[in-house]
Amino acid sequence: LYLAVSCKKVAGVGYPPSPGPRTRDADLAAFDRVQIYLDLDRDWVTAYRLTVDSRGWTAEDCWGDPSWNPTWFVAASDKADRWSVEMAIPWEE
Repeated sequence: LYLAVSCKKVAGVGYPPSPGPRTRDADLAAFDRVQIYLDLDRDWVTAYRLTVDSRGWTAEDCWGDPSWNPTWFVAASDKADRWSVEMAIPWEE
């Protein structure tokens, strides 16, 4: 599955660069971010959640369980007025 998002930066909000290597299941609450929910069985209850912030840091869970740690790939780009990310996750994950 390949996903790409481009988000306009919010005026007055800081967009710091990534300070080093990304960690798994980072706390992204303080950063501009996108969450993607995949409800594969369409029950409106259980879903896979992929979260990525403006720095390209990630967090993921399955129905609230953060121990689901799929292999996925993220590239981030930062421009003066927007940030974007590209994400790829193999179907078997």
